[in-house]
Amino acid sequence: MNAMGEPIQFPIAEADHHAARSFVCITAPLFTLSLVTLTTRIVLKVRSGLRIGVDDGLILAGFVFATAEWALLLVAIAWCINPSRSFASMDEIQQVIKFGVLAVPLWICSIACIKISVAVLLLRFQQNTMWRMVLKVLIGVVVVTSTGSFIFNLLQCRPLAATWDTTIPGAKCAGANTIRIVSNVTSGFNIATDVILSLFPLTFLLKLRRPITEKVLVIVLMSMGIAASGASITKAALVQQWVNKVYTFSMGFSISTWTCVELFLGMTAACLPSLKSTVQRALAFLGIDFAFRSTYSFFQSMNHSTAEAARPQSHHENDSGGKNTIPLRSVKLTDSTQSSSTEGGGKDKSGGEEGKEDEVGSARSTHIV
Repeated sequence: MNAMGEPIQFPIAEADHHAARSFVCITAPLFTLSLVTLTTRIVLKVRSGLRIGVDDGLILAGFVFATAEWALLLVAIAWCINPSRSFASMDEIQQVIKFGVLAVPLWICSIACIKISVAVLLLRFQQNTMWRMVLKVLIGVVVVTSTGSFIFNLLQCRPLAATWDTTIPGAKCAGANTIRIVSNVTSGFNIATDVILSLFPLTFLLKLRRPITEKVLVIVLMSMGIAASGASITKAALVQQWVNKVYTFSMGFSISTWTCVELFLGMTAACLPSLKSTVQRALAFLGIDFAFRSTYSFFQSMNHSTAEAARPQSHHENDSGGKNTIPLRSVKLTDSTQSSSTEGGGKDKSGGEEGKEDEVGSARSTHIV
């Protein structure tokens, strides 16, 4: 209340309206994307008869926490979307801060569940003892840092309501310098774990006997977690500015936006590797088929076809005896000496022997496939 007994009104700038609209326009599609990828992951696993594992349970828990956090922030920000609002009351400001403070523990639980889910999934593929130990240590680090951050956010003010209500007498809150240190440490661990988990498949994927393009696809899907690291870095920079300045709506809304972007990108990146077969079928439908042949064998088969077309005797053979009329789509691993001996001796051998040789060559190429 002011001296006249009227409620205090705080002006809302155009930048505040823009930040509120940006929150909705950016986070709503990302929320939908993470929901679709998570649902597809679970449905495909159930339809395949596979058991829902620990990593699936953790990613589901992370999505529940992320949805609750997004809903709180959406309620806190929605009223500012209306461009006709020029002022906000003290109660509205306290509500925005309150929902923002309560959303932080939900974010901590969600990001921890997502990271641990990815680590558990990687443990199923990694068989090397040293790298498995690295993953287990990483899980322990995530648990410890998340627990410490969770406790700090609940105890940053005593009572907690003093975080958004400065009129509570006798309240004690952590200083700006303490908040900055905790924020830096938490952001550092989040960014580091995002990068490690995104690049960790390289420790075993390159050793698998799979087509090169298939390996590239899995690496690209897993490396999308690096995009979540970019969101973490942007959010950390905004938090540093917010700690050293007077609170503004636009900055608070921007921090909330990047917080949700980090969550939903991390959720999507954690689910995409499970959809590799679906992505492969979609790419095959578009003409990009690498499920059965690698890039090397593709070009090798092209060179083989070119060499076969350049042979002058192939036309004579096809016209005279009807040989080699069956197209060979696989890579023929017959060396030049065997080919020359077959061609040279074909004129002296009987027709039955030539047919027998053709059957052997066809069986050999079929075996390679």
